[in-house]
Amino acid sequence: MAQSASRQLHHLRKVCRAFRLSDKAEAAGAWPSWPLQLLHGSQPRAYIAGAGASDRPPAFVFDIDGVLVRGNRVLDSAKRAFERLYKDGGQTPRYPVCFLTNGGGVTEEQKADELSSWLGVHVKENQVVLSHTPFKRLLPSLKGPVLVAGMGNVVEVAQHYGFKQLLTPLDVARADPSIAPFWKGRAGCAADSAKEGGQCPVKDLGYGSEEKSIKTVLVFKDPSDWYVDLQVITDICVGGGVIGKWKPEADADQAVKVYFSNPDLLFAGEYPAPRLGQGAFAAALRTLVREVTGRELNHEFMGKPNAAPYELAEQLLCDQAMELGLMDPQQYNAEQEETCPGTTEQAGAREHDSLGQSLSPFSAIYAVGDNPKADIAGALNARARGRPYVAMLVRTGVFSGERANDEEFPADVVVDDVDAAVQAALHRARNMRWHSMR
Repeated sequence: MAQSASRQLHHLRKVCRAFRLSDKAEAAGAWPSWPLQLLHGSQPRAYIAGAGASDRPPAFVFDIDGVLVRGNRVLDSAKRAFERLYKDGGQTPRYPVCFLTNGGGVTEEQKADELSSWLGVHVKENQVVLSHTPFKRLLPSLKGPVLVAGMGNVVEVAQHYGFKQLLTPLDVARADPSIAPFWKGRAGCAADSAKEGGQCPVKDLGYGSEEKSIKTVLVFKDPSDWYVDLQVITDICVGGGVIGKWKPEADADQAVKVYFSNPDLLFAGEYPAPRLGQGAFAAALRTLVREVTGRELNHEFMGKPNAAPYELAEQLLCDQAMELGLMDPQQYNAEQEETCPGTTEQAGAREHDSLGQSLSPFSAIYAVGDNPKADIAGALNARARGRPYVAMLVRTGVFSGERANDEEFPADVVVDDVDAAVQAALHRARNMRWHSMR
């Protein structure tokens, strides 16, 4: 018995060394003070998560870039973490797991396949929420041609979501190369168009004309050619959706709305320092429209830290809990109406609904991320809406170095890597009713 307690204490000390606690979170009771107290020989205080919380399963939400991978390099800590979270040779998660990323440019199924190959476990499409997944909820309300921007297979993704009448900034530039006079690709664009064949969305289908004006721009992913995309989208916004029209008057009707799939100013890639993300592109476009017209760009941000992706993620976690047998359909059916944010299709549309303070189907939802302004702010915002999120910040991405925590958006727990986060979360899940280790 003494030997077992000794091993347990050694494990706790190992986990405790990995993280530091937020003073604000500790004061608010968001995370128990057991690690520091235990190391000093005192008894950990009780953590109250709500009646029956100890009988409910935990759930996990993971960011990807800077947490599981850096560029195309999979972090060793990610593989170790998912060995703990999966069973049956990596085929079945022990608890509901969702991947919530501000990345995109592919379908959810394609990202799930990529994650499976990276982590060595089976990841399904219904475990993935991309930055542009909430765009699905816009489909019923959008009319007319839609300009889609960003690197990757953004047209394919938009079609997969059900959008019709699509065109890209490159389609516009190829139809009339003079729109982007300094574009390096303008010399060969005629040959490229001929080689690709098919109808030109601008010349042949008339998208961007007075009769078929463009009222919506969807930025699915960070554009790779900022010059062309900024020039074309600025033209469309200034022209009220008509290509070639120019009405920069400040009182002109803001007929065009731009949706950005995420607001990340920075992200963590292979380069040792953070890189500019879609938020930087959005800042550039907003500045251009303001300088040209004197008015603000009509726009909206999706992705973290906004509510829609967290509601989608929680619905997917609820669905998984049912599939894994961790949630009794009869026992939780009545509660799901209030505690899970609707069906998967409805979840993204309830951003302004009151989610209340009702008991969650989960003892906690551990949200692990590297970007305080996206991952941590999003988890804290979700908790402020009554959801049981625990914000866990890792040092392998945007946040790094020796700082104890982020000052603007302090996490509940700061850990070295995702494996340390999972270890701490699993220990907490096993000890929701705290007891003396003596």
